[in-house]
Amino acid sequence: MLSSGWTKARTRQCSGAAAVAEMTVALTPAPVQTPQTQDDLDDASITAQVMTSLMNHRSTRPVNTRVATRNGEVTLTGIAKNEAEKSLVTKLVTDIQGVTNVKNEMTIAEPKAE
Repeated sequence: MLSSGWTKARTRQCSGAAAVAEMTVALTPAPVQTPQTQDDLDDASITAQVMTSLMNHRSTRPVNTRVATRNGEVTLTGIAKNEAEKSLVTKLVTDIQGVTNVKNEMTIAEPKAE
């Protein structure tokens, strides 16, 4: 936990079978700890729960998904194999406590030419 006077923003990405999670933390000075700081921490917690849920489900583990959370609203970007996989990601995220809305902006992968 950061001392008062600092806020943080987080983004995470998971991709491939290696289940790599990447986190970028940006620190900026703030005069005092405000309710916004608590919201940021709540959003980071929701993002972590989303990533864990996607990584633990066998059908979404290999999906390359980028997750952003703001005020409980989760935005998903990345590439899904098909519409069913995209729908499953939306369903898993919707079921997480604290999520107020899901914007799934994932695209469907082009079928591979044989």
